[in-house]
Amino acid sequence: NISTREQGYGAQSETAFMKIWKDLSNTEILPDILTKCSNLTEKGNIEYDNGQYDEAVKLFREAAKYGFPAAIANLGKCYYDGVGVSQSRALAMRYFEMAADKGNHLAMHYLGELHYSGEQADKNDSLAYEYYKQAANSGYAQSQRMMGVFHENGIYVEKNSAEALKWYTRAAERND
Repeated sequence: NISTREQGYGAQSETAFMKIWKDLSNTEILPDILTKCSNLTEKGNIEYDNGQYDEAVKLFREAAKYGFPAAIANLGKCYYDGVGVSQSRALAMRYFEMAADKGNHLAMHYLGELHYSGEQADKNDSLAYEYYKQAANSGYAQSQRMMGVFHENGIYVEKNSAEALKWYTRAAERND
């Protein structure tokens, strides 16, 4: 479920993304585009929450054309779950990578998931840990919980009950 707290990014190649932003030399245009993308993504979140996945994907794609991080990550989540689009973990991973490169915590979390599970990429606990850590430090509760799991079980790091408790507490404070 994508909520307004879990906003991510959209689906444009980095080349297209860079071209769009380089072409925006008129600073008066930029706030209008950001407002438009924010509104499209918010409407997409509402459609997603209401089970209107096709419409959500359409709105996320529109905002993603401009490289809007929340729309790109949310589009990746749609591909990850196969809602509104055919499930494709490969496309999800591609969108999550674009979003994570721009600092999106939802995308970082799901890249952690993909590397930890080995489902799309080679299983890589160190890379999973790094993605979870970045998302956790941004306040993403599910990644904070996963940091607790890594520390409790000694996955990639030495077992450390105190560190695990710290991360579990942070996640619990955010209702995860």
